[in-house]
Amino acid sequence: TTNFNGSASDYLANLQSALKPLIGNLETKQVIDENRIIDLIKEHQPGSKTITVQFLDRPAVDVGVQHKNFPVLLKLVSAGIPAFLAGPSGSGKTHSAEQLAKSLDLPYEAISVGPMTSKSDLVGFIDAGGTYHETGLIRCVKNGGVFLIDEIDAGNAGVLTILNMVMSNGSMATPEGMIKKHDNFYILAGANTYGTGADRQYVGRTQLDEATLKRFFVVEWSIDESLENIISGADDDKSKALVSKMQELRANASRAKLRVTVSPRDTIYGVRLLKSGMSEKDILQGLIFKGLDTSTISKLKGA
Repeated sequence: TTNFNGSASDYLANLQSALKPLIGNLETKQVIDENRIIDLIKEHQPGSKTITVQFLDRPAVDVGVQHKNFPVLLKLVSAGIPAFLAGPSGSGKTHSAEQLAKSLDLPYEAISVGPMTSKSDLVGFIDAGGTYHETGLIRCVKNGGVFLIDEIDAGNAGVLTILNMVMSNGSMATPEGMIKKHDNFYILAGANTYGTGADRQYVGRTQLDEATLKRFFVVEWSIDESLENIISGADDDKSKALVSKMQELRANASRAKLRVTVSPRDTIYGVRLLKSGMSEKDILQGLIFKGLDTSTISKLKGA
């Protein structure tokens, strides 16, 4: 099913797009069925959709409303291709990875990496007593599961090359020897950049090795405002107005190329605080305007 979240102009444009291939039918006196028109509008309607994953050998799994690019993620998984989700903070990358595991009825494991993440954090180690301590990655490789390497563009490029083997081959080297990759092992990466180095907002990000990057299919995981409207928790005029305000500030920041992020996480926090009795002014100051000078705040407000 599809949630209608667009404007009236969106609906008109989508209706025109949907009917265009059928115009020829009118010339041959064929009647366009009303139900078919409704189906076409839904098919071309932008925004978030409720996703149901259908299996051949077990019941379908309803994972609810998901990011607009979640169907792309499912296609990559079905093709056995690792996905690199690149998007701003709070755009739902981690949540989508967890929902992917749910949709596939598989275990979910994740690690958030940084400059100090070592190879043993990924593949485990053998202690002084000879006991092997495995990791979430190894459990997923052995037994099947969805494994997310979150903040991959903050990790050490040399350390992360240890993942190259398991992404391209049917086995992986571990401290206790080679292990065979399970048929239901899926690996994802989450990043705020494209792995090519720091940018004006994410100054602490590193450049990843090309051999690692080439093993991924990059999916742009931008903020899905249709989904944000649903998950924000806004259910009255006052909270909905705050969500609209947050989205307006985000658009102004992008237009003015400001180093300011207004994420769906800010929106969710803002709605919670509003419902707890905090004023909109204090919410925006604590979540968005903190540490900014008067000129930047003015640009954010669109002045």
